[in-house]
Amino acid sequence: MQNKYMVKPDTVSFSSAIAAYANSGDPKSALEAESLLATMIKRYKEGDLNVKPNTFCFNGVTNAYVKSGHKNARIKAESMLHRMQEFDVMPDNMSFSLIIHAYTESGNRGLSKRAEAILEEMQTKYNVVPDVITFNTVLRAIANSREVDAPHRAEKLLYQMVSKKLSKETSVSPDSVSFASVINAWAYSNNKNSNIAVGAWRVLIYQLELVDVGFSESLVPTINHFNEVLKACYYAKGTREEKLEALNIAAQVLDYLRKKMNIKGYCKANQKTYALFIEAGVRHLDGEDDSEKRRKLIKYAFRMCLEDTRNSRVTVESVLEKIFESTKSTAKSQGNRNIEYYQTLVDEVRMELKL
Repeated sequence: MQNKYMVKPDTVSFSSAIAAYANSGDPKSALEAESLLATMIKRYKEGDLNVKPNTFCFNGVTNAYVKSGHKNARIKAESMLHRMQEFDVMPDNMSFSLIIHAYTESGNRGLSKRAEAILEEMQTKYNVVPDVITFNTVLRAIANSREVDAPHRAEKLLYQMVSKKLSKETSVSPDSVSFASVINAWAYSNNKNSNIAVGAWRVLIYQLELVDVGFSESLVPTINHFNEVLKACYYAKGTREEKLEALNIAAQVLDYLRKKMNIKGYCKANQKTYALFIEAGVRHLDGEDDSEKRRKLIKYAFRMCLEDTRNSRVTVESVLEKIFESTKSTAKSQGNRNIEYYQTLVDEVRMELKL
């Protein structure tokens, strides 16, 4: 067709073809996309100015490598950034977002700091302002690293985002996904020197405070934010005092959900909420003298659940199912705290409430 109609491919043609390879899902698509880019570069160097590669072309190849799951995706992604400079092509937000994403998906937990460095580089060296998606990609990389200092690094980056927004240095605002990543960083942290429940709850409280002052409509938390804090309470380690502190935070989370979030109409406790609260109690009230405290905590949770049932779809049965759905459940593996034990407490609460 090219010879018959004298039609030559140009930059747009190549760009579209590269994008098609990137979106094909074929494992070999990255190599094909890079081959097209190489053809473009060759023709351009030979004098065909109509095929000068642009940002979309380089981004397309990077995207192809990221989506293909290629083992050298992050190396290829950074190489595209350097090649752009050879042709005076300016990288954009997408260029850096793809590179950072390549580090996030690499599976190597030691690379999250490189993702942070790239975020810094894009702002200081290239004067490219990251959007919230780019920030969130870095926050997710940090959270997924499970490194000891990950929660503190994620929290620091989050505060920087808020500070720059408040000072009008940028129009980019963190959203609920940003806060979810930082809470997640705390919930699954390997940091043994900090109470992870305290950190996770602090971040959520900060999010709620920003919502109250009208910082951004995109900040309203979902039930998943509260449940992730409850996970942090469950996973909390340390001294007995620290574990009891985590349990106290779990009670505050449940109380806040029922008394404030429910009234505001944002979100309500679900079966997972109550299951996590109960499991945190079973896990941390594990001493010989804790039997009665543990019993009261479980009954309290079921009482709240039964009261909530009148206004929601949460049922005691669904909570019990949630507790016992995992073979690794603390409640399921500990002797007398089996399903019959829980059912007895449920029946007692029903009698007390005259249900």
